Amino acid sequence: MRAFVALRLDADAEAAIDAVAREVAKRANAKPTLKDDLHVTLKFLGDVDRDSVARPVFEAAARAIARVPKALTFDALTGFPHARRATVAVLEATHVPDPLVALAREVDDAAAALGVPAETRPYRPHVTLARLKPPRALPDYVYNAPIVAHVRALALCETRPPGSLPHYVDVLSVARAT
Repeated sequence: MRAFVALRLDADAEAAIDAVAREVAKRANAKPTLKDDLHVTLKFLGDVDRDSVARPVFEAAARAIARVPKALTFDALTGFPHARRATVAVLEATHVPDPLVALAREVDDAAAALGVPAETRPYRPHVTLARLKPPRALPDYVYNAPIVAHVRALALCETRPPGSLPHYVDVLSVARAT
């Protein structure tokens, strides 16, 4: 399975982020991320075995769900790898709570112990808004920032084949206690 561990956000935040995604995609002549596919990746696993890799990594993350912040503040519209030559438009949380950084590191370590390449870049929580092909500068757009998103769940997500909707499906999930 092609998998990743993600944070799922509350419905109000998803609606606000979806509105930004649609507007950015329209201005950039790009394809927006579907509302049902919006998420914050904690760890991308890649093509891995469900039972020997994906499930144990998810379970390691789930044991630490109490440390997941109740909310994240998305306060920057930018692009990856760079805003001036972006392949992806994202809404980023520029202040990353220390417990979330620690959790991302723990999940990365658990995945690395099972053969998944370790992440070399600092953890930057973000929601993908649109994919830009070919790479280009992001259009000027001011949205009603910041968007405060409450974390509703931790999920093990599977990437479905092209053309499948939604593109990402939760295989396992655990709700974050309120």
